[in-house]
Amino acid sequence: MESNDKRRLTFLVAMVPFPVLVMIVFALMIIGALLLVSLVIGTAGQSASADLHYQCDTAIGPDPSLTETPVTSPVTATAAATVSAPPSTNPYAAITLDPDDTEVSQWQRDCVEAMRSAPYQLPALRMPNTDPTGACAGQLAMTLDGRRWGAGAEGVSGAADLPRSVVYSAELSATTGTCALVAAPTPDPSRSGCAPVLPITIAGQGLCGQRVDPSAVSAGDLVFWEYRNNAPTRVGVVVGDGWIVTGDPSAGGFVRQAVPDGDDVRVKRVLGMASGS
Repeated sequence: MESNDKRRLTFLVAMVPFPVLVMIVFALMIIGALLLVSLVIGTAGQSASADLHYQCDTAIGPDPSLTETPVTSPVTATAAATVSAPPSTNPYAAITLDPDDTEVSQWQRDCVEAMRSAPYQLPALRMPNTDPTGACAGQLAMTLDGRRWGAGAEGVSGAADLPRSVVYSAELSATTGTCALVAAPTPDPSRSGCAPVLPITIAGQGLCGQRVDPSAVSAGDLVFWEYRNNAPTRVGVVVGDGWIVTGDPSAGGFVRQAVPDGDDVRVKRVLGMASGS
């Protein structure tokens, strides 16, 4: 029975004029190619959308319109070697939005603005920081535990000054060989970005560095939380063993507390990164 079906099919194909047969085959090839291109474009579009959301989530915090926020990169874990060469320019920096587009949320608008100065984020680091500057930063932050703002703390007169002076001093230790707290200079107003010193606001500092998975939090990493209006309002420096030192506005000084957790916590690494971001 099956053999008869094959013979009938062969007979019918043989009856089709050769030019028509060629056109049919060509048409099938075109249809197949279009389906393949559609699949590739659809997959690429989904991938680009997920990546942009990850960039936004890392820079300005969770999207208020979503009930669940990814706390790590949607991409698989990365080795330290692959983090040494991120793009020199954020590929999303050139995005523009129609100011009258009512379909665009404020979170998306704030993200587009952040992309102009935020470094491009590779997958969240899942390896501890072994750079000596990280350990130095942790030690310097610990010396501020219990101090009131401006009480003999070099250049540290508020919550946002903590990471600025600690990170700057730790970077300096790589050159001087001495881990000592010094005041961070005021950023050059003609330059944007995070180097050679961090921005003067916590919101600006939240754009800096490379994202770190909670499992790899290390001394010297910066922890941002309590996001409001799409920007962090709290920052702390990891001192090791699950603790940070942070500025406590209610106490007017610095305190040591456990590393916060939750969907609105972002950990960034600015020390020991070859990119210097």
